[in-house]
Amino acid sequence: MKLAAIVVTFNRLTALKTTVARLLDQDVDHIIVVDNASSDDTPTWLATQTDPRLHIVTLDDNMGGAGGFEAGMAAARDT
Repeated sequence: MKLAAIVVTFNRLTALKTTVARLLDQDVDHIIVVDNASSDDTPTWLATQTDPRLHIVTLDDNMGGAGGFEAGMAAARDT
């Protein structure tokens, strides 16, 4: 069995950094971050992350929480 965490974010870089750091400290196989079309420095920061458990899904449009989690679940299924 594998464990995946899905995080949906939109312009909350400080909170995202905390969340990702805490998840990386856990025994999680995959961390899927869905960037819901952030316009802050979130895409730049995500591009610098190198942990192989981290998978980034970048949406062109903000799909809301439900749309973000749908994209995250699809990525988890395909990972």
